[in-house]
Amino acid sequence: RRSMAIRVGNKHDPQLPDPISSFQELKAPNWWMSHDRESFQGTVSAIQRNIEAGRWKEPTPIQMQSIPALLERRDMIGAAPTGSGKSGAFIIPALLLSSAPFQAFYSNADAYSSTPQSSKKKKKKK
Repeated sequence: RRSMAIRVGNKHDPQLPDPISSFQELKAPNWWMSHDRESFQGTVSAIQRNIEAGRWKEPTPIQMQSIPALLERRDMIGAAPTGSGKSGAFIIPALLLSSAPFQAFYSNADAYSSTPQSSKKKKKKK
């Protein structure tokens, strides 16, 4: 991160995924690994072929950190100059996540609250 001037808000977070240094390093997120890994590999292969056809040599710094973080379904705010690859940093994980099997994507919902919050209004005390 230091050599690419990548700054993260909580760099001491043990679950923060490491940045990638090439598009060949794209790997299935942890929550996907226990399900249908082949579907991820097929989608990654298609995306990598298109990246090569578009003559992208290596990910930009914002892509290096954001792609692994977004694949792990983490919240992220990214700031980078115009032309730095922010669109690719968002679109590549979006394409991969949209191809995730339903069961794999939603089976690990324990990290996210699946119970709706109470819609009852509290009475004001006078």
